[in-house]
Amino acid sequence: MRYLSALIRMLPVLALALLLSPAGASAAPETVALKTGWLGEYEAFPVWYARQKGWDKEAGLDVEMLRFDSGKALIEGMKAYKWVLAGCGSVPTVSAAFGAPFEVVAVAGDEAAANAVLARKDARFADAASVRGKLVLCPQGTSAHYTLVQWLRSLGLTEKDVKIRFMPPEQALGAFRGGMGDILVTWAPYTYAAEKEGCVVAATAADVKASLPLVLLADRQFAEQNAELVRRFLRLYQRGAAVLAAEPDEQLVVDYVRFCREWAGRELDAATAREDMRDHRVYPVSEQVRLLGEGDGSLRAVLSDMAAFLAARKGEGEKAAELPVIRADYLQKLSQ
Repeated sequence: MRYLSALIRMLPVLALALLLSPAGASAAPETVALKTGWLGEYEAFPVWYARQKGWDKEAGLDVEMLRFDSGKALIEGMKAYKWVLAGCGSVPTVSAAFGAPFEVVAVAGDEAAANAVLARKDARFADAASVRGKLVLCPQGTSAHYTLVQWLRSLGLTEKDVKIRFMPPEQALGAFRGGMGDILVTWAPYTYAAEKEGCVVAATAADVKASLPLVLLADRQFAEQNAELVRRFLRLYQRGAAVLAAEPDEQLVVDYVRFCREWAGRELDAATAREDMRDHRVYPVSEQVRLLGEGDGSLRAVLSDMAAFLAARKGEGEKAAELPVIRADYLQKLSQ
């Protein structure tokens, strides 16, 4: 039954994959080089996988994948490294949106289940009384920080009700191992490492109804002048993402482990790789188009809440900052 449900979930994405496969396409156009930017994370896998299969060449693209250590570094490196398309988390995207020369052209997935609030084995933080006054280790201005705020809000608390020590995720995990802090908030794969060492998950971002979209960005000027290339790249990305839509088979797990080791620069065992794939949601194109529209639950609504979160951290009050330009038309034309 689990596999039947997975098959039903993946049907819209498989339909797109068939549409985008060589059998349903004309001869590949002249190859064009595309410089793209990524973190060593899940959202880069569809492009890496597509390149391994040679699908980029079939699509007439020669995709170069640049790796950055953080979303902040990726966006700040846009001009210096001249990437024209990239994958990034929504929090750094919003934090850099003011006057930014990029636009959001797709939703690569959601990492809410991969961001978690962790405690030591014997600790239990299920209510406000048990959390108030505790020391939290967390990377500042990140998806993990946003997760912390949403979790505290679900308990009727704010950041003022706890003590927070901000530090990068690897440093925070090391400090937590050494006995510092009561609560650790971070993302995969640091969450998996903490769990293996006996920590327990108090909540994930998904548990407290916090959406953490992963988005695909395009250089605005490039996209305006090369709309067909943007669509061609999105077809390629969706073809790679189609393989992630269901329960990962053994070969895909092997491929993901190799991706992490050879490109992302991190070691994962097979069980952790499978968990990482399961903890990231993939959206079919029809759902992405809906998310890129307006209304409750839309990407714009989620990013507006993140903008308020970031503004409040800067002491500017709970007000919305400028949001990135969001374009649904590239995806809308994929199946036309």
